[in-house]
Amino acid sequence: MVSDSRSSSQGIQTLLEAEREAGLIVQQAREYRTQKLKDARIDAQKEVDELKRVRESTFKDMQDESTDTQSTHKKQVEHDTEKALTSWESDAHD
Repeated sequence: MVSDSRSSSQGIQTLLEAEREAGLIVQQAREYRTQKLKDARIDAQKEVDELKRVRESTFKDMQDESTDTQSTHKKQVEHDTEKALTSWESDAHD
């Protein structure tokens, strides 16, 4: 009977130890998953920031190019207008 009690007690202790170890494994798995999610969020944010930087740079370049083109067109129109006015004035004096 004492042997059965010890055996039963040992069996319970073994089960409790196994349960404790399983709890630790589950806790470690949760911590690992949480860290992986944090890492994934950080990596995703870095990618978003880089893409945003590239897109903003591209947009600024296109905007600058458009401004340059508009300025060139404006100068050409002013030149053509001045030329036409000069031509009209000389025609008017003739």
